[in-house]
Amino acid sequence: MKVETIFANWIAYENLSLDNKSIEKFCYEIYNSDKTGKDIRKGAGWESKNIFVENVENNEIKTLTKIVNEKYNILTKKFGFCQNRKINIGNFWINIGKNNNNKRFHIHKKSVFVAVYYVKVPINSGKLILKNSNTDNYDMCVSSNMIEKYNEYNSSTYYYTPKQGDLVFFPAWLEHGVEFNYSNEDRISIAFNSIYEENNDY
Repeated sequence: MKVETIFANWIAYENLSLDNKSIEKFCYEIYNSDKTGKDIRKGAGWESKNIFVENVENNEIKTLTKIVNEKYNILTKKFGFCQNRKINIGNFWINIGKNNNNKRFHIHKKSVFVAVYYVKVPINSGKLILKNSNTDNYDMCVSSNMIEKYNEYNSSTYYYTPKQGDLVFFPAWLEHGVEFNYSNEDRISIAFNSIYEENNDY
């Protein structure tokens, strides 16, 4: 019997050798200039207002944004998106998760791919959780005692344990969240949305 995979999701990642102390300093400079940040749910940590590439002066951040854009365009080719227009960072922001902060499941509307760079990742500061969008009704049909070994066909969630310097990509339509930070240190990441150049589709 022939079996075909008809829908699929993915995560891509690599570890970068950047000056994370410089990037961390940049993040705290933004934080100290606006400790209110975005108006988000209590307990979700601090999130900066949107930052745009053209306004960045920090050299390490410039290097990081260049890498993100390069990877975005590699991913569009791999996954069959249009090649006649480039995909670039639309905006990005800083996340600082303090003790007991977490992020509930959400998506990034009007983006194609999400990138997350991990600036500071203390031990027990929380894993990235990706929710399998193909299994919205999964729990009504399958119970855990039916599964011998979890794999890409029978898992409803995927947990990624980040390390400092990790750059992670996944589809913007994939629900994702972050576990509670059970450390006493800040967890710092930078999230990037992507847009197509001259995109009038939205």
